[in-house]
Amino acid sequence: MEKGEFALLSVFNKTGIVEFARGLVEQGYPILSSGGTANVLRNAGIPVKDVAELPGGGKAMLDHRVVTLSTGVHGGLLATESPEHSAELAERGIPRIGLVCVDMYPLKAEIAKPEATFESVIEKTDIGGPTMLRSGAKGGRIVICNIADRAFVLGWLADGQPNAAAVKRRLAAKSEFTVASYVLDSARFLGRGAYDGMLGVNAFDCRYGENPRQKRAAFYVTEEGQNDPFSPDKFAVVEGTTPSYINVTDLHCIIETMSRMSAAVAENRLKPQKMMFPVKHGNCCGAAVGKDKIAVAMGAVRGDPDAISGSLLGANFTIDAAVAKVLLFHLMKGGEKRIFDGIIAPKFTKGAINLLARKKSGKCRIYVNPALATMGKLGSECIDASRRFRAVRGGFLIQDGDPFVLTVPREWREELSDTDVLDLLLGWAIGSTGNSNSMVLTKNGILLGSGMGERSRVFAGMVALLHAKTHHHSVKGAWAYSDSYFPFQDGIRLLVKAGVEKIFASSGSIRDKKIFAAVKRMRVGKCKKKRPRLYTLPDALVRGFAKH
Repeated sequence: MEKGEFALLSVFNKTGIVEFARGLVEQGYPILSSGGTANVLRNAGIPVKDVAELPGGGKAMLDHRVVTLSTGVHGGLLATESPEHSAELAERGIPRIGLVCVDMYPLKAEIAKPEATFESVIEKTDIGGPTMLRSGAKGGRIVICNIADRAFVLGWLADGQPNAAAVKRRLAAKSEFTVASYVLDSARFLGRGAYDGMLGVNAFDCRYGENPRQKRAAFYVTEEGQNDPFSPDKFAVVEGTTPSYINVTDLHCIIETMSRMSAAVAENRLKPQKMMFPVKHGNCCGAAVGKDKIAVAMGAVRGDPDAISGSLLGANFTIDAAVAKVLLFHLMKGGEKRIFDGIIAPKFTKGAINLLARKKSGKCRIYVNPALATMGKLGSECIDASRRFRAVRGGFLIQDGDPFVLTVPREWREELSDTDVLDLLLGWAIGSTGNSNSMVLTKNGILLGSGMGERSRVFAGMVALLHAKTHHHSVKGAWAYSDSYFPFQDGIRLLVKAGVEKIFASSGSIRDKKIFAAVKRMRVGKCKKKRPRLYTLPDALVRGFAKH
């Protein structure tokens, strides 16, 4: 710090500002402030020079709208160290400001209020704060826009400001980002849909993108994601390399499926379930729910013993050595060991980590997030209902999040067992988070087969049945979940002929009446007496399209 440099403090949230100011005074900074911040500091016995005393300043005016927008403030922040600038500051009597600590009026909180008006939002739109932060950033000053950085800055000053240029640049970048986010909120509000965007903070870099030639890949956490316990940055890597781009997309699928299943179990008042979802290429390649962890692990493997190899697998319970052995060796021939790209769980025992780790390559990433064990207690709150952004050529698409949870109607519950309901919800959770069109077959808490991303519903059914047949699953008595309605009879007839007894789909086809009548004439498999049961709810309510 140059002799005589001031620290400018102007904050809306006064928490900790007195202690911070005292620390700055101890470092030799005289304090410059205004309004409420100045009063708080003076009342605490800290000497303060008011910005009104600076050249070009004056008392606050226009109902406090103009306070710090003066040549004295911004000249002190923007002047370089050149002899010409230093001479001009001296000639005008403007002190150099070396540090600026500013936060802004809570604009986002005001916009979010149900009673917010145009006038109330405008009054909470800060101008002086963002301007001071930007002047400080451009001027190469120490810029603090976040309470969490104050302690660091005091310690850094006491240590003699090591790596000064890099630290100032990092703090300046954070302030510019904070201002950008603030201004984007204002643009959204004023524009009423005309403008939008997405901002994020780098949480971690990936090794590369979907393909090795795509060198740059990283996960950026948004403001909403910073408070999300299931955001990818909340998973600690305890074994293996940094997550890959594909790992993160598959992790997203696991969390989306697990959160929907957890919410549905809670909302339908079923007993909490242990869950396991292996995912590959953005779709579940196995799934199991139940009360016993070993049975669940065996069920997840049995769904597709081939595809589960190389998958990212997620569970909502502790993975111990016994579970790890099931995952590695169940249905494997000749003692061969199954490999995984990664496994996530709330906790792993040391024995499990030693068994699962691929020590030489580090490619079995083991991620821990204790919040997974509590997901079932959150009900529908565990579902991410935030808006969705998707990059397309020339820009991006935005759509609302989807907080829908399938609740089985009371009249259905009268004829369905808890096992039936659980199988229905499992199919819904998998199908509504996989690539549409989707068809999912479930029975006794296990995924038997699925057809994802097919161009027609009948082909989705054919693929699901092929998966089940390939791995020797009987679909007799199974549930079939369809993520939308059947436009023709062929898809339903295919399932029923194979032995599927219960089908869930939406209603909304122009052929609904004919299809419903045809179902009443169908017989399950080769049984002449057993009729299938088609359960439907309106397409506008329950359609489960995803990942277009």
